[in-house]
Amino acid sequence: MKTFFDNLGEILLTALALTALRIAALYPALAALLGGRTGFSVAVRAAAGLLFYLFAVIPARNFGYMRLRSFSSASSAGKAGYGRLLSSGAARLGRGLPWCVPAFFLMGLWYYGFSVMDLINWSRKVLKPLGAIFGGSSPEGTAALLGMILISALIAAAAWWLDMESDFRDMSLKDTRKERKSRREARNRFFSRRLGSAGINILLTLPSLCLWAFVLWQAFLKDIHFQYGAMNAATELARVLKNLRNKGIPGTVLLRMGLVLLTVHVPLAALRKTRNADLITGILEGEDRSEA
Repeated sequence: MKTFFDNLGEILLTALALTALRIAALYPALAALLGGRTGFSVAVRAAAGLLFYLFAVIPARNFGYMRLRSFSSASSAGKAGYGRLLSSGAARLGRGLPWCVPAFFLMGLWYYGFSVMDLINWSRKVLKPLGAIFGGSSPEGTAALLGMILISALIAAAAWWLDMESDFRDMSLKDTRKERKSRREARNRFFSRRLGSAGINILLTLPSLCLWAFVLWQAFLKDIHFQYGAMNAATELARVLKNLRNKGIPGTVLLRMGLVLLTVHVPLAALRKTRNADLITGILEGEDRSEA
């Protein structure tokens, strides 16, 4: 906590800048989807956003993490240029992305099936066969698909979290196989401490998630009848998504979500990242700085 408050201004400004860059990377594809576009248009915009994320967001993210490391470290790290920041981030993304592919695929399948495909064909070709595996029909298939999305998302998050030491290493140095092995050994030695810190970080994430969920519930989801089963809820949710694609998100909803982002999520995310920097830097340097 001391590191966070001692460098509060720079940490919050860095968090705001990174948030703006991430929104800029995601906006083209989201705008295309919510604008009713499909196919090639969405693919082109998503590719443009991915390139922007790779060449702008990742180096900026790693630069921010290097600054956090300098606040937490007892020793000074060297300066890493754009190329080293980019290559370190690309390597980190390359290790983590394969674990994210199943979650992205299943979420894309869900979106396509319930908001683009005809519901009868979607049910006949996907949901019923999936439900039959579990001895049921379309409702069981819907519940199974939701469960698969949740499990794959948890696996992706866990895989990304396990490689967190890569975010706070000295990126001015080449990331050799020996260094990666050393980080894995440190991660295994201090796994219980990392797990406890992750639990606190989850608690720090909940306020913004709960507020966003409340805003979305009030705006779009309060009339969905979840008590009538997964298939009915999914059908009504598909109707909501189609309305969003046709009409867009109302400005008042965007304003409320933006206020939550700026006043709750960004400060707490900055605190989480600072805690991570303290913890991981302490582990990598062989010192206990998790309470700094």
